[in-house]
Amino acid sequence: MNTYVAKGRLVVPSDKLENGTLQTQLEEVYTSLLLTLGADLSDNNFADTPSRMARAAIDEFRTPPLPNLTDFDEEPYDGMITVPRHEVWVRCPHHFERVRMIVGVSYVPSDRHRVLGLSKLPRICDYFAAGCILQETYTRLVADAIESACAPLGVGVYTTAYHQCMQARGVKTKSPVKMKILRGIYMHSPATRDEFLREVDNHER
Repeated sequence: MNTYVAKGRLVVPSDKLENGTLQTQLEEVYTSLLLTLGADLSDNNFADTPSRMARAAIDEFRTPPLPNLTDFDEEPYDGMITVPRHEVWVRCPHHFERVRMIVGVSYVPSDRHRVLGLSKLPRICDYFAAGCILQETYTRLVADAIESACAPLGVGVYTTAYHQCMQARGVKTKSPVKMKILRGIYMHSPATRDEFLREVDNHER
């Protein structure tokens, strides 16, 4: 899964975090930003802000450990497996504003009955939530990862995102942005698609 680097996605490679220079570089950048805005860094409220901002950015853009996508062969289960609501926070690459995203993921095992460990679906969601990523890219990469991990009969990913760049500025709408990817049986079977969409719609808030 370390090959999932795509247009619209930004994370910090682990080798940039090892020697501590990134912290210093970011502190300099944030110091310059605050001074440009007119902040008084002798004010106790701002004195440590560049350091805090740098630490927060490093934590936010740090790539989490790659999940070991354990799968189990020949499990006697051929129904739908769904995590209807998993919450992640990302940043949008256009304005660097925060995005709160509710993710619903689901798949149907193939005739080989390969199933993932149950915790792996939320871990996949967390992995792609690191750093900065388009909602479109996020939705697609989560679907790609599940499909690659267990070759299911189908996969569904449904994201409901609350973009601060739309809610706190600009158009100032309270409406979320919804996206979905349906593959395999989720695309071709109306019953499977409807069941999945009912599950994630009932748990989106």
